[in-house]
Amino acid sequence: MTSTPFVARIAGEGERMKTYRKGILSTALWIVLTATCHAQTTYTIIDLGVLPGGISSQANSINNSGQVVGESGGRAFFWSSGSGMQDLGTFPGGTFSQAFGINDSSQVVGTSTIGSFFAERHAFLWSSGSGMQDLGTLPNPSENISEARGINASGQLGSLQAGGESFAYAIDDSGKVVGTSGIPSGESAFLWSSGSGMQDLGMLPGGTLSEAFGINNSGQVVGYTFISGARPGFLWTSESGMQNLGVFGVGVARDINDSGQIVAGGTRAFLWSSESGLQDLSALPEVLAAGWTLLVQANAINNAGQIVGWGFINGRTHAFLLSPAVNHIIKLSRPDGSMINDTILDEIEPGKTTTLVARVYDQNNQLVPNVDVELKVDVVAKSGGHGHDDADRHNNYAGTLSPIGSTNGTVSDSGKTLTGGTDTAGLFFGLNSPAFPSNPAGDHFFTAKCTAGKNCTLKGPTQVGVGIKDLGEIPENLSLWRLVGRTDTHPKNHYVTLDALDKLIALANAYHDRFPNSPLLGLNDASLERGGLFDLYPKFPAWNPPHKGHRKGVIVDIRANGQADAIPQENFKEFDKLLRELGMSAFPEDLNRSNGHFHTRLLGLEQ
Repeated sequence: MTSTPFVARIAGEGERMKTYRKGILSTALWIVLTATCHAQTTYTIIDLGVLPGGISSQANSINNSGQVVGESGGRAFFWSSGSGMQDLGTFPGGTFSQAFGINDSSQVVGTSTIGSFFAERHAFLWSSGSGMQDLGTLPNPSENISEARGINASGQLGSLQAGGESFAYAIDDSGKVVGTSGIPSGESAFLWSSGSGMQDLGMLPGGTLSEAFGINNSGQVVGYTFISGARPGFLWTSESGMQNLGVFGVGVARDINDSGQIVAGGTRAFLWSSESGLQDLSALPEVLAAGWTLLVQANAINNAGQIVGWGFINGRTHAFLLSPAVNHIIKLSRPDGSMINDTILDEIEPGKTTTLVARVYDQNNQLVPNVDVELKVDVVAKSGGHGHDDADRHNNYAGTLSPIGSTNGTVSDSGKTLTGGTDTAGLFFGLNSPAFPSNPAGDHFFTAKCTAGKNCTLKGPTQVGVGIKDLGEIPENLSLWRLVGRTDTHPKNHYVTLDALDKLIALANAYHDRFPNSPLLGLNDASLERGGLFDLYPKFPAWNPPHKGHRKGVIVDIRANGQADAIPQENFKEFDKLLRELGMSAFPEDLNRSNGHFHTRLLGLEQ
């Protein structure tokens, strides 16, 4: 609702016609929607278990869908949250297999024996449609070994070990490969690309050996250098060269995601980032609470920050999946996704209903279906133009929620709470502004949260305006009237519509023309700044109907109580006649008593 200027013709001395320009702020009841959220990063850890007959497992890789591969009981496995751990088998006659890598198409690479001897094993490529394919090995009279350790989004196998003195461990989506290769003085980490061939990444100062184990899609490479019995991790970039990350216990840096988060381990699992430094994953409260004695090795991390590796739980070696708690986003809008602006969702009048929808999105702004959410509404104390609070407001003066659709939500707490699932399109619901007998105004607030373990934050427009449109404050004019009756409980009680203001000006001018020596009119209660029910205490809804008429900005109480700013008793009949001539009417209340006044219907009718 925006500010609307108006020009009113108000009579003055002599000509008694001068132009008043004043801004009238249209008013509304703002229903504020907020949400609970978790500011601190938390984690969940899953024990991936073992294959039937196995007693141990380790996880070696994870893709961006959270699918995990590794080895359990001497067999390669594929794990997903939907199907659990699946045995990928071996080549015919084989007795051992292990999966080392998986891409976002769920293609898996690793190695499997081709007979009963461990020294005879070949790299494999596995998919759900084709099963395990033998990738063979390079000709070598002394060895019959190959291992595929990485696969990128295009299905390229850049990490194929096949005897000799070079070992490739990882590949990025552009086809760059990292690993280690023999040099005259030992072994050194390398980066290979189709355009530049093999590049020696060197070593940290004092090093005698280095290996590169991971690369992300920005070309950042991680690994370790051996220096005097220690194995400090490194981060290599083309701009800065090799950076010393320090010693990860007795472990090494093993993988890096596109956000630059690095995982490491060997005797203890760690997470490192430039923002947070080094974090001991075994010390996380969620890990300890789940019964893990130690997370020994973190082998891989995906772009969602999910980490896989292995550790000890209940005296057994098991694979784990450690996931940061995802902070989903709740967005509210009209059903078509629109809103009034960046702050306001919609505007309605008191007693009306607007239809809204709550939708949940992930950190990539993708719609997340089938999320359980909870919305709560309550009224804000001392709001809606009322400077008082009332213990009964929660029960009788707050708006309510209602589900849209027969199965799309459950209401409790007398309509103040709505729970339901978002299905595939969102949770649709009605926001019913207060309808207790005269549609009281007052700010409302929502709390919103996802349930069933999901964390959510409300973003985007968070308000709904509920109020009589085009209400503005009656301007002071000491040639026509005086504003009276402001109290601490109703500090803003002189609001009317533009049409009613025009009528009031006409009435005041006509009154002073007819009674030039009469005192100024004493204007008491009109409407509150947002309209709606004037008084909230339980006894007031039982008042006579005239007082309820103040809710729409078309009625004003004009004093007639014997005081200096009141209509004198001798003018009562002529004032009533004047009202009829102007198409208005009035209801006299307690005339000449302390609260005596004419309940004046500026548009002629009770609203």
